[in-house]
Amino acid sequence: MKLFCRFNKLFLLIYFLSFFQFSCAQEKEKQSIKFVNFLEKINRYYVDSVDNELLVESAIKEVLNKLDPHSSYIHAKNVKKNNERLKGSLKLMEKILLV
Repeated sequence: MKLFCRFNKLFLLIYFLSFFQFSCAQEKEKQSIKFVNFLEKINRYYVDSVDNELLVESAIKEVLNKLDPHSSYIHAKNVKKNNERLKGSLKLMEKILLV
């Protein structure tokens, strides 16, 4: 009987956690749809032409800026350049430490 009660409690806990996770996923999807609809309305009704890539890039940077001062966004075009710069800095640090 005790095993059944534990199983029952565990089942209820898993059920509520999965429901909560499903609700969170629905909320995230709702917010994503809101953003897409917003961009579509800008493209359709804004007086001037709009650079969608620039809008999305700016939105991503602003969201990360609001999260904390340590997060940043690097566009895919700049990742290789930044990685090469970082490797160069690490090699320089290695030379300094080995001397």
